[in-house]
Amino acid sequence: MTSDVPQDSPTWPPAPNPANVGGAAYSPVPQPGALQDASPDASATDRVWTIVGSTKRRGDWVVPERLVLPVALGDVVIDLRQARFTAATTTIEVQGLMGDVKIIVPDTIRVECSGSAIIGEFKDVPPEVTTTPAQSAAVVRVVGAMIMGQVRVFRTADAVGEARYAIDGMAGWRAQRRRRRDR
Repeated sequence: MTSDVPQDSPTWPPAPNPANVGGAAYSPVPQPGALQDASPDASATDRVWTIVGSTKRRGDWVVPERLVLPVALGDVVIDLRQARFTAATTTIEVQGLMGDVKIIVPDTIRVECSGSAIIGEFKDVPPEVTTTPAQSAAVVRVVGAMIMGQVRVFRTADAVGEARYAIDGMAGWRAQRRRRRDR
């Protein structure tokens, strides 16, 4: 298709011929189901930017099929213990520079962690108590790369705020103190 409209024009790209677009009448408003047909991953992908800041996803939230985490000089905590999954396989892609990403997964979900780190760390922290999730369990894939930072995937059966300090921060530290005091 050729057009007399230059690419730097505010009307670029030129509108398709309204008479015939793929055999159907052209409509600038998407029709129901058109988004899924045109791009199946568009609605299943969420991108959470963290630049010189912190992002936390905890509690009851919906996890998309693909979660992309661009991180630059920031901290990200993704807690999946109370989350609702939209797919049997969820992919979390980390794209980081000098950041810290912590992903907390319940022990009933299988984890596949493969990523690269340059002057940093990209690892699946082994759980304190080893359990084997069922073969039919949901899968969380953690992929990507981190430069001068760390990506850690924790698996735990503990409730939110009850896990060790590395996983739940101060809430976990306080829970450990309470347990020691109660003994």
